[in-house]
Amino acid sequence: MNVSNLIIYIKYIVAIILVVAVFCAPAYLAGQTGRDKTDMTKIRVGSWLLGWSIIGWLWALFKASKK
Repeated sequence: MNVSNLIIYIKYIVAIILVVAVFCAPAYLAGQTGRDKTDMTKIRVGSWLLGWSIIGWLWALFKASKK
């Protein structure tokens, strides 16, 4: 394994970590804003099921950030 392959692997690992962090952001934000368990569950399930679409992810993020 040469250095250039190692750098590419590290780049892909960092990219995957960032995508997962952004994907889980609505659920984390719902926990930080003090939502009750029902709202947190709705946001988490909505993010997981509809997160692949931009609209579903934005809905979950909007719902999580409302006070």
